[in-house]
Amino acid sequence: MGLDAHVIDGVAPRSVIRATSEADVVDAIRGANERGDALVVSGGATRLGVGDPPARYDTALDLSAVRGIVEYEPGDLVATVRAGTTLAELAEALAPRGQSWPVEPGLPERATVGGTLASAAGGPSRLRYFHPRDWVIGARVVLGDGTPVRSGGRVVKNVTGYDLTRLWSGTFGTLVAIVELTLKLTAIPERTVSLVAEVDVPAALQIANDLHASGLPLDALAVVTGE
Repeated sequence: MGLDAHVIDGVAPRSVIRATSEADVVDAIRGANERGDALVVSGGATRLGVGDPPARYDTALDLSAVRGIVEYEPGDLVATVRAGTTLAELAEALAPRGQSWPVEPGLPERATVGGTLASAAGGPSRLRYFHPRDWVIGARVVLGDGTPVRSGGRVVKNVTGYDLTRLWSGTFGTLVAIVELTLKLTAIPERTVSLVAEVDVPAALQIANDLHASGLPLDALAVVTGE
């Protein structure tokens, strides 16, 4: 992505560093510290506009090329992927085994796995599957001083100690640059049904409450007013 893709509320960086590996991320962060530059980390740049514009914005660190499946164990429902892997790429890799990472923040062709966790992005499936951090069991990140560290593990049953991965969630790259994540997966349902009802808002809210209390395995629930 070019310079224009990294503009935040009209504020543009002076330069863009496009990392392709963890080593590139380490070098970029250490270099920014040495120069005294303000660094903004991005993946697919789908949620850069969330929050206030930065007071300073010298360099954009683009992680969208730090991508790919590192390890996939279908029998354990676990996959380790680089942070710049898009949700569409991940879904394509998992679908042949009937599995998915049940997080749907939108724009899957651009949104990255690392950016989804860093921005705590949710979607319609949050009703059933909760927060993205609930589907991450380990991470490799680079700290603000350029030190690479690992939190969590690569196997669900081996995750012990402080769950720092949950801390990285929703920090928008202000604490760490996420370079790799180990994800907990789930089976794709064999069959789904979508229901649409055209009713007024009070009736829609009542239907939503009744469905939620029914015990049905609801994947998503939305009330659209049309306004």
